[in-house]
Amino acid sequence: MPSLSLWVVLALAMVLPKANRTPKVLPIVAPTVVVYGGWLAFLKWVLPASIPPDESVNSIILALAVGSALLWLIGHLLAGGTWRRTLLGALAIMAGIAILTTLSFQFEISAYTLSLMGGLSVPLLAMIIGYALAGRLCRASYRPGKFGFWLAIGMVIPAVAGALVFIVLQCAFMGILAANIGFTLVYGTLGGLILGATAFLVSLPFLLVGMRSRMFRERLLACLRLPALSTPDSPPTLRQEERTSCL
Repeated sequence: MPSLSLWVVLALAMVLPKANRTPKVLPIVAPTVVVYGGWLAFLKWVLPASIPPDESVNSIILALAVGSALLWLIGHLLAGGTWRRTLLGALAIMAGIAILTTLSFQFEISAYTLSLMGGLSVPLLAMIIGYALAGRLCRASYRPGKFGFWLAIGMVIPAVAGALVFIVLQCAFMGILAANIGFTLVYGTLGGLILGATAFLVSLPFLLVGMRSRMFRERLLACLRLPALSTPDSPPTLRQEERTSCL
C-alpha cells in the first residue's frame, strides 16, 4: 500500500515535536482527509466501475495534502532561523515526500519512476514557491485576499515552467524532442496548468483552516515574515516558548 508511508509520516509529525502534542493540531489534519477522501469520491463518481483508479495519481494527491499538512505542523521549526534556512527546510520536506512516495512504488530507476517523480516534484516545488512569493509580495501590506491571489499565481506559473522543463528533458532523453516539439510544448503547458491548479486547490483548505487557528496562523506569519493581522486575538510573532520547546 504505497500511501501508508505518507500517513505514517503525517502521524509522526503530529506527535514527535513537543509543540504539536495538543488537540489544537487536529484541525490542520482534517483537510488531508477531506482532500484525499474528496478525490477518491470524485473518481468513484466519474470513473466506470470497470476502470480501476490510477494509484500513482492518487498518491500525487495524497503527497500534496500530506506535504501541505507537514508545512503547517512543523512551521514553528522552520520559522526559527533566516529566510534562506526556512526556504531550504521547506524544500527538503517536499523533496523527502517526493522521494518517499516514488520509492513506495518502485526502487529501481525507470521511465515510470521518472515520470512519477516529475509529477510529484513539480507541484510540490510550486507549492513552496507560491508560499514564498506570496509572502514576499504581501510583506509590506498583508491581506488574506491579496495573499491568496499571489499564492495561486505563485503556484501555477512555476508549475507550468517546471512541467515544460521536465517534459522537454524527458523527450530529449528519449530522442523524440525534435519530431514532437509542438506537442511537447502544448502538453507541458497544459500539464503544468493542471499541476499548478491542483497544488493551489489542495493548499486552499489548509490555508482556510490554518488562518482560523491562532497557533497555525502564528506559524505561517512567522515563516513568511508577515505582519500580524489586525484582529484582537492575532499574536504579533511566533511565541518564544513554542520555538524553544518544539523538540
